[in-house]
Amino acid sequence: MVRLAVARLHCCSNSFNPVRTRLRGARTGPAGVRAPRQGMALAAFLAARPDWHASVLADAAAPSGGPLPAEAFGAWLAEVEARLAGGRFDAVYLALHGACQAEGDPSADLTVLRRVRARVGRLPVVASFAAAANLSEEAVLLLDGASGGARAEARVLGLLERLLAGEVRPVGTLIRLPSLLPSLGAPLVLAEIAETDIPRLGPGVLDASVFSGFPWSDSPIAGASALAWTDRDGALARETAEHLAALLQAAPRPPPLWQPAAALAAGRATGGRFALLDPSDDPHLGGMADTPGLLAALLDAELPGPAVFAVLYDPPTVAAARAAGQGGVLERAFGARLTGEYGPPVVLRVTVERLLEDTDGEGAIAVLRHGGIAIVLSDRRPDSVSLDTLARAGIAVETKMVVALKAGGTVDASLAEAFPEVLACACPGPASPNLLALPFQYVQASRRRA
Repeated sequence: MVRLAVARLHCCSNSFNPVRTRLRGARTGPAGVRAPRQGMALAAFLAARPDWHASVLADAAAPSGGPLPAEAFGAWLAEVEARLAGGRFDAVYLALHGACQAEGDPSADLTVLRRVRARVGRLPVVASFAAAANLSEEAVLLLDGASGGARAEARVLGLLERLLAGEVRPVGTLIRLPSLLPSLGAPLVLAEIAETDIPRLGPGVLDASVFSGFPWSDSPIAGASALAWTDRDGALARETAEHLAALLQAAPRPPPLWQPAAALAAGRATGGRFALLDPSDDPHLGGMADTPGLLAALLDAELPGPAVFAVLYDPPTVAAARAAGQGGVLERAFGARLTGEYGPPVVLRVTVERLLEDTDGEGAIAVLRHGGIAIVLSDRRPDSVSLDTLARAGIAVETKMVVALKAGGTVDASLAEAFPEVLACACPGPASPNLLALPFQYVQASRRRA
């Protein structure tokens, strides 16, 4: 019988979002063989191995956002430590994001590794990370195996099984790139390396991963990296990690983002429908859905036809729209409700066009109209913004000449299919690709790029 301790903390933190993030659905307790949320690979692994028994020590997750409150992170970690101390285990598996922060702790995932290693001594400890993890050389020294990106959980559990069977003794090396990768095209670069280059590595390589890092998590270890594990061959691990790091470093960067006014002019010049994106406030990248820059640009522009802007996170205005009722008129300040650091609010007189109450846990929605622009508001910060968001708001995209979305980090293919021209704009915001414009505390200016 293999007794496996499992703990999960999946949280991606944006240091420049001033709103602290709440852990959603955190649950702990003796779990027997059940797997934590999002642990499909673990569940399948356990189902095929009746002689393995997994105990979930603590399981918590949060959408991308600001850092965790110190007490929430401390409570999760204390639960893990207490249950490790009170149980008998053969190995530990940690499912982490890799870009988590807590108040006062800019590298919370590394803190988890340190505390778990201190608690379990020489017991095997492995971890899986998201492709956007910020990792350090110390993390590799604290672990007996790690993997990142697609299928990371299944890969690292397979490595752990071989380690416990005495088949391999993994040796890992991490190579960090000298500068951050602010590129919104980083996921495509990682996928290309993972699909094309990693499968070609020699048989002596047990596992290899590439990480884009999450530059908006202002941590001393923020940045892209390459990781390789071999069986007792440190030289091969370093050679492999250096090779993958060189591929990351040499990957082409996408063109600069458009200034909003220029993007609107370029879209208008096509004579057709077009979409504008604001990746700097993309909730999927830890944005607040609160910055006013793109909305202000829409209001200042001569639009070719009906437009829609989505989404602002604004519970007070949603409540005011509900009180006014459909057809009611409001004068409100839009944007910069949470912070004025990314531009002043836009004051508008609007008509309440549509109200949708929360029936699916995604929040209530108000659609307000100012001239030819429909403005979508939610009383819950969205996890991401897409055409599905507009559909949920009852907006027929095919009737709009211009769609402006707080998105850009994870745009689905349906947007490109719906709009011949999709232009990403450089607006001020907590996830701005212009890293020189953000007030970093821990990352040196020499490692940042405009």
